[in-house]
Amino acid sequence: MASVAMPREPLLSEIVNHRPRLSELVYVTLREQIEDGTLPAGLILEAAPLARFFDLSRTPVTEALQGLLEAELVRPTEGRGVAVGRAGVPFREDLAAAGLRLPARTRRSVSQRNWRSRTYSQTEQEIAACLPFGRFAINVSQFAAHKGVSRTLAHETLVRLERLGLIRQQGARWYAGQLTERDIDEHYEMRWILEPSALVQSAATLPDAVLRQAVRNAEAALAEPGAITVEMLDQMEADLHRTIVLHAPSRQMAEAIRRSQLPLMATNFSLKDKKARGVLHNTATEHFAVLRPLADGDVAGAAEALAAHLKSAREIIQHTLKVPHPDFEPPAYMVRKS
Repeated sequence: MASVAMPREPLLSEIVNHRPRLSELVYVTLREQIEDGTLPAGLILEAAPLARFFDLSRTPVTEALQGLLEAELVRPTEGRGVAVGRAGVPFREDLAAAGLRLPARTRRSVSQRNWRSRTYSQTEQEIAACLPFGRFAINVSQFAAHKGVSRTLAHETLVRLERLGLIRQQGARWYAGQLTERDIDEHYEMRWILEPSALVQSAATLPDAVLRQAVRNAEAALAEPGAITVEMLDQMEADLHRTIVLHAPSRQMAEAIRRSQLPLMATNFSLKDKKARGVLHNTATEHFAVLRPLADGDVAGAAEALAAHLKSAREIIQHTLKVPHPDFEPPAYMVRKS
């Protein structure tokens, strides 16, 4: 598969003078410290610890790691994460102890860019996670106070969520939910029609290193069926349904898919503690059944397996939602409506 090169690789001193994407800030910071030897060869970099270090969500960090893979500054490992350099025995160490630094100018730029995007992404997941459990009213003043933002930004955030179809405005009030069985059926039908087509498109330009890492993550999760964790499954969900599927060059298709993914993935997040170990293993197995043929060049087989996986996932979600969840508590700025 063809490798997609990162755009011209600017220095950190160059990118702080304009408004870079958060992933670009992370990418350049890591690249400079890999190239100058600050980060030792073999050090394993994972999305979650890096996200905590930079005080970001995983999405920009994952994009930065993909860029480092494409630039061959890091390499896949047998387990989770990527290892610095092309040589050196992989090892894990606290990032700060290993030498990773967060330059003051990076910290300032991340802080300036992050507060708005973090407020939105966190709210997107919080609200989507409530959808299966009833209908909720959103108090704008409480929402603004809860997030520590102005009412203007609070309103802007709610308008964006309305465009995604996660909430609705009725008069002066905002409401979320309820996600019905019919809603779930329609979202999954959209996904099993579009995602296999997007996968076929993605396969033509998906970097080999990105696909190999996704396969390794799945293999690591399946190596010990009794030890599989929700975090491992979350990583596989991100690898397949976001990193790979949404790599499709058709932006309209990718956006339509993302809109149907969002409430369903948030539903999966909400219910993950209820999932039996067998369900986790079966889901991981289905993901691997997509990734393995894709890595072997059987794109049609991978697309067929993806459609089958999504149909299976719909049945699991529908069954799970029939079980009452009286202990579910919405965020403080939402009130359950009868």
